Amino acid sequence: MLASPDLVRLFATGFFLFFGYLGAVTFLTLRLNEPPFALDSDTIGSISLLGLGAVMGAPISGRLTGRYGSLTVGVVGLSIVMGAIVCLALAESVMGISGGLFLIFLGTFVCQPAVFVRIAERVPSDRRGAASSLYLLTCLGAGSLASAALGPLWTAAGWTGVTTACLTAVAASLLLLVSDRAPRRTVVAQRA
Repeated sequence: MLASPDLVRLFATGFFLFFGYLGAVTFLTLRLNEPPFALDSDTIGSISLLGLGAVMGAPISGRLTGRYGSLTVGVVGLSIVMGAIVCLALAESVMGISGGLFLIFLGTFVCQPAVFVRIAERVPSDRRGAASSLYLLTCLGAGSLASAALGPLWTAAGWTGVTTACLTAVAASLLLLVSDRAPRRTVVAQRA
């Protein structure tokens, strides 16, 4: 699967999405703990619960993908994530942070199913589980890498540096997805 440029592009799309998404969410806790917010861990945890409401993005994405196509839905999801990161970067109130946090989760949950559909279009049905697992491993690895890589950036440039890096990563994800215009069924050969 890693020899297929079409699949590698989609795995990279997920990688950069999760680098930006989980990077921003991870360092948001540090941001909220500092002035001007200076929130305690209970309050930060309560704000983070907003992400659960955004799970509704997945079923909405499924319906919209059937109607508008996976590329369009994926692009919309990534655009929402980019807008959310900008909102989080500029927010000066708990309401602004709450809105940005909800949107970053919503955009991610809208994008993910659309990318899964694009992956499924490229692999035989007996390889879809392996493709899905590899994609999720790539995404989660990106989240872990973001936590490690953004630490020095947090120290050097603070919240502005972290959100700029996260926004850049999601923009790379968007560019990769937009370049994936021609789905080809079953690019990965079936085993004999």
